[in-house]
Amino acid sequence: SEADAARGALEFPRRAANKVVSVPREKLSGNFKNMGDVEATLTATKIASLKGVKRSTKVLVLDSNGRGDAPKVAKALGGQGFGKVYVVEGGFNGWANAGLGISA
Repeated sequence: SEADAARGALEFPRRAANKVVSVPREKLSGNFKNMGDVEATLTATKIASLKGVKRSTKVLVLDSNGRGDAPKVAKALGGQGFGKVYVVEGGFNGWANAGLGISA
């Protein structure tokens, strides 16, 4: 979310930093059935289509607070054959509250 972006970005160890890609949630407008599920599937498809991402790739998914779209995106990735998909408990806020790295 914009509020999270204002707080900073997640920091990762140097060896992992070049493997991190932020993929914004797909946001649709219009009249769709199950819009949240459609948006999650589109976001998962964007992740699955990234160069270097294979079905065996470990994927961490997080949203603002762990109660948003991350579980739906993770489920959609699982449906596309990804077996190593993890939702970060508490999302961005959980990451920050755990004292993990945040850069300004």
